[in-house]
Amino acid sequence: MPPARKSKDKEYASARRRRSEQEAAARAPAEDRDAAREAAAARRSAALALAAERCGETVPGRETVPSRALVAPQDAVARAPQAKAKRSGADAARDRDAALFALDAKGSTALHRFATRASAAADVARLLAMDARKLDVRDAHGDTAVHAAAATDAVPCLRLLLDAGADATARNAQGFAPLALAASRSASRAAVVLALELEARGLVAAGALDAPGGGYAPLHWACVNDLPDAAATLAARGADAGARSHPDGETPLVKACRYGHGACALALLEHAPGLDLDAAGADGATALIHAARFGCCESVDALVGRGADVRAADGDGRTALGYATRGGHLRCAHALAMAGALRAPPPPAPAAAVADHWSGDRAAPAGGTVVDRFFYKLSFPMARPDAAPPPAPPRPPRADLD
Repeated sequence: MPPARKSKDKEYASARRRRSEQEAAARAPAEDRDAAREAAAARRSAALALAAERCGETVPGRETVPSRALVAPQDAVARAPQAKAKRSGADAARDRDAALFALDAKGSTALHRFATRASAAADVARLLAMDARKLDVRDAHGDTAVHAAAATDAVPCLRLLLDAGADATARNAQGFAPLALAASRSASRAAVVLALELEARGLVAAGALDAPGGGYAPLHWACVNDLPDAAATLAARGADAGARSHPDGETPLVKACRYGHGACALALLEHAPGLDLDAAGADGATALIHAARFGCCESVDALVGRGADVRAADGDGRTALGYATRGGHLRCAHALAMAGALRAPPPPAPAAAVADHWSGDRAAPAGGTVVDRFFYKLSFPMARPDAAPPPAPPRPPRADLD
């Protein structure tokens, strides 16, 4: 090949290389362009130094560089892609961590899925240790990870979330706070843990223990689902034991007796001072009436012993004694009878009561039931005052008159 043609080819190759380097530098970010320029300068210096060393001549404007000096430019060339790969790896790791707290196609996150299983506490701990963690992210139903752990009674995961500072009072799309959700799902241990956490955070005065869900306060749900430990914890920590449910207007004590959960009723009576024993719901039935209706003798004894009204009647005019006798709960009926359920209230005017005693038109005492009227009528003599008295038998003669 002629020397002129060979020189021309070298010039074309050098021009193509410079053009490709310029295009790559234009596409790369600023810091990558700097690294690329540094690498290109190092390659050019190395090529010039190598050519000068081989020809034994000095490059115009440069000194002859020994071949061992090529090590530094080669290291610079090698470091450029490594730095870029390192930066790309860090960005990829951050994106991967952030994806764990983003909603997937099912509207959930990895933190929500792990929080529902008590055995996945180690996975929850690893997620919470990430810099990109999001404690209170909500899923498609508005639940946070605390809701997920509370609903499934996953206490180890719940403790990790609370210790990390997750919100314990957030409400989901249905209006349930984690405490109400745990009590409504029969998650007794989670309800106890949340009640203690709310007390430790000083949120009892703000009504956090009484935040309702589905019309019921957490104490209502604990009594409905027979969670005596949760009911005792809530009542002892200051939950409102006189709160009314919606729409039936019943107290937690009435709920416990309505569903026959005597342990919850006893927990309320023990840990809730000043409890209204005669509070009635929309149907007029008190806790004692419900307890007698279902034959819950322990609740009947506890309520009677604390002074509940044994003669109170519901909206249908039936008393606790009436329900106990109709249901065949003889022990409850005996306890009510011994407490005075058979005794009629005293008449308002004793004189009028005596005058009407033989009239036959006297009504039973106000508020009396069928059982009360029955026993009340049995106390009347069968004779009437207008009937002639029977003749007196003849008296035997006295012996001293003979």
